[in-house]
Amino acid sequence: MKRTKWLAGFLIGPLLLAGILYTPVAAKEKEVKAAQPISIEADELYFSDKTGEMFAQGNVIIMQEQNKIFADIIRGNDKETEVWVDGPVRFQDPQNQLAGMRLRYNYGSKFGMMQEIEGQCSGVFVKGQKAEFNEGKYTLYSTSATGCKTKGTPDYRVTARKVEIWPGDKMIAYDAKVWIKNTVIYSTPRLKRSLKKGDDEDNQYPRIGYQDQDGFYISQRLGYAFSDNVSAYTDLTFYTKVGFRPTFGVIDQEKAYTMSLITGQFRDDNNNWIQKEPEFRFDLNPRRIGKLPLQYKAGLILGQWKDDTKSSWHQDLHLDVTGDPLYFDKEKTWMLNTGAGIGQIRESFDSSQHTNIRYNLKLTKKISPALTAWTAYNYNGDNASIFAYNKPEVAKEGILGLSWKVNNRTTLSYYTSYDFANKRTYEDYYTIRQSFHCWETEVTYRAVKKELAWTFRVAQW
Repeated sequence: MKRTKWLAGFLIGPLLLAGILYTPVAAKEKEVKAAQPISIEADELYFSDKTGEMFAQGNVIIMQEQNKIFADIIRGNDKETEVWVDGPVRFQDPQNQLAGMRLRYNYGSKFGMMQEIEGQCSGVFVKGQKAEFNEGKYTLYSTSATGCKTKGTPDYRVTARKVEIWPGDKMIAYDAKVWIKNTVIYSTPRLKRSLKKGDDEDNQYPRIGYQDQDGFYISQRLGYAFSDNVSAYTDLTFYTKVGFRPTFGVIDQEKAYTMSLITGQFRDDNNNWIQKEPEFRFDLNPRRIGKLPLQYKAGLILGQWKDDTKSSWHQDLHLDVTGDPLYFDKEKTWMLNTGAGIGQIRESFDSSQHTNIRYNLKLTKKISPALTAWTAYNYNGDNASIFAYNKPEVAKEGILGLSWKVNNRTTLSYYTSYDFANKRTYEDYYTIRQSFHCWETEVTYRAVKKELAWTFRVAQW
């Protein structure tokens, strides 16, 4: 059977489809709908130029920009810019794939509905009674969501009356329950989590681990979303050596900026503690600099900081610029990352003021699909600070690293940090990361300080 392809009547001048010629009415439609073109491919395709009704059968594919609909039989009306499917159907775009039943989709407004859905939205595996999609936003009803794809009951999941997903940005679940297997950890009227790549700060599942100086720990985050952008949270963490160290925060995540107010005791990667009583932070989200291959971000931190010996009103104003990755070959096995910034820190404790100029270069070589090597140089012009917390300990740092992906579940890595100012090795880091399908564990040994760190948590989703 000859496969037929149709471009909606507003795309081209002469239209010939199933023996029906282009008419002045179709010409008028061309002006109205040109911003939302679609094309249809099918084994059989019928269209009425008079009524706008259409019918497609056999391996039907409807395409609109990056959106695609797959079904065996599709009906619709071009004048109403609507199609519908009564049987099985799949809806797909670059970040989402949903399968279901009984689709209704208006390709003029880009609003659609589908029943009995199952699939993936922005890396989240979902299953529910109904889905609505409107201009890139997905709303799912009576839904289960997880980052753990498996048959049967996932190791962890969130169930909710309604889930709203902005792909690549965030997810909000209403009347949500957080599960590990068949046990509910906690429930909340509104649960929010980030879907941005690399952002795992608001993971609502327990984390356990070990730090040499602080002992074993267990941590649980609880959150509540007041709106699409504003939420509150608490991290409840207990250490066997230093005891209970909870933190609290309120965050407002807007399109152009992010504001937060936090309080509690915080630890950096070098096991330095600080008490924030409280701290306000304002960050401009990354923005492009015209048409240049550069983007910038800026931020302000104001807060009362306190450690074992002093208390100070801490002020930090900073600006950072990063360049787009630069590749040196067609296969993109050589990559250069660059960045620079300037910051000013003021402390009321000793009336000090420090202006720090910094920059970094990182060259990465992908030797094979399993083996990656990198070298980097980090410069901090003035790292003088009255607090050890988040203080750059190496002003002129050179780095050499190697990562080996042993298999799909195991990765080994090593890198060394060299202090050029003092002409010594600052630290050697040995890390093993092991995946257990839905969970992952990571162990890092610092050879110079002879310290061990271990974490166990759900895999990021």
